[in-house]
Amino acid sequence: QKQIVQQMRSFGMITVLPGFAGFVPSALVSLFPNATYSQLPDWGHFSKDYCCGYLLQSTDPLFQQIGTAVTRQVIKEFGTDHVYNVDVYNEMNPSSKNPNFLRNVTARVFQAMETVDPQAVWLMQGWLFKDKPLFWRPPEIKAFLSGVPPGRMIVLDLQAELNPVWEKTDSFYGTEFIWCMLHNFGGNIGQYG
Repeated sequence: QKQIVQQMRSFGMITVLPGFAGFVPSALVSLFPNATYSQLPDWGHFSKDYCCGYLLQSTDPLFQQIGTAVTRQVIKEFGTDHVYNVDVYNEMNPSSKNPNFLRNVTARVFQAMETVDPQAVWLMQGWLFKDKPLFWRPPEIKAFLSGVPPGRMIVLDLQAELNPVWEKTDSFYGTEFIWCMLHNFGGNIGQYG
């Protein structure tokens, strides 16, 4: 990984490093039983041995403690180009549609990055808005995106060649975005001429 990051930078590429979304193993629940968690759904119909981890709620003080520690360690290992990928609700719904709840989630996730790296930019997949359209309507999307200061988040509008979310959200309500084309779903190559 370090060699890949070094090679990318030698080509002038900006590396995107992982940030902390709140996903934690069940062992953490045993170590910190009084923290606030929600158990993740069985996304792929896997047996209980292979599914259903936990999401540490961003409102819990432990979230900032772990989030800043993760960011600090990632930077220690790889340096930084100040861009961090975090996908909080990919293919799952948040526990509330309340605009303040959604805004506060993104504000706290971003705070864990920015506390360590004042130049942090959050890069996230916009797939959640496309995958769960009954949950993510314009008010919810706008609230979610508004928790991060302007210019500090970039949304990847995945599969924009077929179903562009930017068109339905007034260009993500001013949040910067990248138009993306998906060539591959589950090993099925979609490029052809």
